[in-house]
Amino acid sequence: MARSINQNPRQNPRPDAARVAHAVKGGATQNAYGSALPNFRNLGILLRILLIVNAVALIAVIIKSPTLAGLGAPLMEVAALVQPLLILTLMVLYVCNNVLARLSYTTGAIAVIGITLLLTAALYFGVGGHFPIELSGLMRYWLLVGLVTAMLLCYFDLRGRALSPALSEARLQALQARIRPHFLFKEALNKSPIAL
Repeated sequence: MARSINQNPRQNPRPDAARVAHAVKGGATQNAYGSALPNFRNLGILLRILLIVNAVALIAVIIKSPTLAGLGAPLMEVAALVQPLLILTLMVLYVCNNVLARLSYTTGAIAVIGITLLLTAALYFGVGGHFPIELSGLMRYWLLVGLVTAMLLCYFDLRGRALSPALSEARLQALQARIRPHFLFKEALNKSPIAL
């Protein structure tokens, strides 16, 4: 509700800043964090996925290798298996991001896991005969890919829950910072002798 400069501030029982602060405080509790899939078009999220998956692959190679000197060949074999699947999965999730964002969290998480398992099977059968290394069974790859995908989804969900209160507080402070100059300017105009 706009008020002219000549109007008496007492006609409106709630000043502008108090009305907006009341609305913001009421709205802050309504927008509590609900689980959401990560934005697969965000480069920071894609980088985290790349780093975490490669770290898991490196840890698996270190555990599997008896000595650190013999780490080179097993690391290249694992990289030859992991990197094509990882890049293809991220590209498909990037393209499907808008569709996945419309789904509920549970349905979206099942869809993401399903996409990764489907791509794992497609790569296993599509290029499995072209690898110079011996491939294990598909069920083993499905188990590993499913576990890593579920771990990543849990990580992003927990991260979102942890950042949610800080984000709500930052939004509230930003709104309050936008209100104060206007409120102070109006009050100064109402109190000044040059007001008509």
